[in-house]
Order: sequence, then structure tokens, then C-alpha cells
Amino acid sequence: IAKGFAAQTGVPPPALAASCGVRAGARWLVAVYWSGLKRRLLLDSTLQRLIAPLVAEGSAVHVYASLLHNDSGVGMWKHVRKRAREDPALASVGAGELGAYLKGRIASTGACPAYGEVLRRPEDLGSLPERPRDLKKYPPWSTQTGKRLLRLWKSRERLWNATQASEVAMRRVYDLLLWVRDDSMWVAKFPSPSIFLSAPFASRSVWARSCRSFGGINDKVVVMGRSAAAPMLTLYSTFLAGDVAEPTKNSEEYMKRAARRAGLVLNYTSFDVLPEASAMIIGEPRNISVCALRLPWCGGHKLPHDFAGFCEDIAKKG
Repeated sequence: IAKGFAAQTGVPPPALAASCGVRAGARWLVAVYWSGLKRRLLLDSTLQRLIAPLVAEGSAVHVYASLLHNDSGVGMWKHVRKRAREDPALASVGAGELGAYLKGRIASTGACPAYGEVLRRPEDLGSLPERPRDLKKYPPWSTQTGKRLLRLWKSRERLWNATQASEVAMRRVYDLLLWVRDDSMWVAKFPSPSIFLSAPFASRSVWARSCRSFGGINDKVVVMGRSAAAPMLTLYSTFLAGDVAEPTKNSEEYMKRAARRAGLVLNYTSFDVLPEASAMIIGEPRNISVCALRLPWCGGHKLPHDFAGFCEDIAKKG
């Protein structure tokens, strides 16, 4: 983003060093990673309830983003996702304009748009290793769900490369790093970084919600100390190298095995600490609302007023 949020037609170029600095008086340096599909992007929620509160708490926040512009946005939960609407504010923004639009919106919160890329089509992953022990539920060499997962991991790894270039340019490393999904809907503000950084062994710690972990790490929102970032943000290379020896069913299990292999400290938090839901926009352009996906929901039996209901229930009603 810092040197142009370039729309790519193939594999993106090597990451460019960011031009973000560290503002005077900043208490913490925080990196936020945003990867996924433009069609699913719930921009306002993450800007208003994650990034802006971090800035207000005294953080210098740098945003690293990788977005795919042209994709159906269906994937998992197809019967529900097909009802989703794109954010009307983003629907008319083309691939060539998206970078400047996001750069302005991110900067308006007081954060710095550090690096970004807009891809016009899904990346070709080439020939993938076939290892029956890995990701048994959706093997990447034979399923589209598995390929989407690897593309997500690959995009985060590129953003991690950009992060390291930024650290060299700034001569300072990040204190806290976290990733969010494209469809993240925050029901409350993100907490102060001090909650995480005051914990023992904070630098090599990972924080994720304790619910919906499916035998591993809930991967919707993950917070990392600086030493934990490299293992968590290079899962794509880890998969290609076959470095996780234990069998895994899904991405959650794979992440946990990779984290344990790297000697990281896993911390499981409540929904109150990471108050985020997977959500989507529904309705007509002049009468839109937001629903929450039930399977990843961790916030208890009653939905907040932010939501029109659970997407699955609304889909059943037709």
C-alpha cells in the first residue's frame, strides 16, 4: 500500500519495504494482517472496533493487506454464502481503485497502510505434495477448500516478508502482531495490547479463542508475540516442506502442531477478549443487514443487536 496497492494479474512481486515509521510517543508497535476476498470484506467493523481502538490505546498500528478482487466468495458453507451481498461501499470500487480507497480508509483511523496487494485472480499453486497425513478433511492437492487454505497461508507469508523488510527499514521490531479474516465482524472493541504483552513469555506466545478450536487453534483471529510470528505466518512453507510430522484433519490441528513444534506458548482466551464473529451482509442494496455464521460463533446463546440473526436460520427461511 505504501508504494501503491498494485493490482496484480499473476504472482505478486517481492514485498516492498514499507514507508511507515513509529510515531513519537507510541507505546506499542502493532502489525495487523488482513487477507481474503474483497467480496466478503467487512471493512467498517475492523477499522472501527479493532484498528481505531488500538490507535486510541497508544499503538502505532501498521496494516498489511492482501485481497483477491475477483472471486465468487462462496467456498465453505456454500448454501449460506450464496446469499451474501458485497458491502455497497465497496461494490463499485474496481481493482485499480481498491488500493487507494483502502489506503485512505486505513489512514483515517490514524493507522499506517504499510503494504498491500490486490490480486485479480486466484494464484496458481502449481503441483502440490500429496501427503495423506496432512489436512485429511480437505487435502490441498485434491480439493478447492484445501487450495483456498494454502492461498490464504501463502498470502500471509508474503505479508510477513514485507513485515521483516519494514522492521529493517524502521530499525525496530513489532511488539504484537495479529491476523483477522475478511469477514470478521467485531461486536466490541479490541482490548489494550497490555493484556497480551504483560503475560509471561509474551514474545513467543499465541492467543486464540478457546471455543470452536476443532482440536487445535481457532484460526479466525490469532494474536502473536514477535517470536511467535515467524512460525505462525510461514505455514505455507511449513506445509510444502512437510515439517509437521503428526497427522492432521484440519487447519486448526495443523496450526497447533506447527506451534508446538516451534515451542510456542498457546493461550486460549474467552470471547470477551477477542469479540469477533464470522459474518456476512444480506438483504437488498437499500435494506442490508449483517448475519452471523453459526458454526464459528463463540459468543453464547444470544446474538448482539449488531446481527439480524444467524445466517443459517435466515437461509432456511428463504
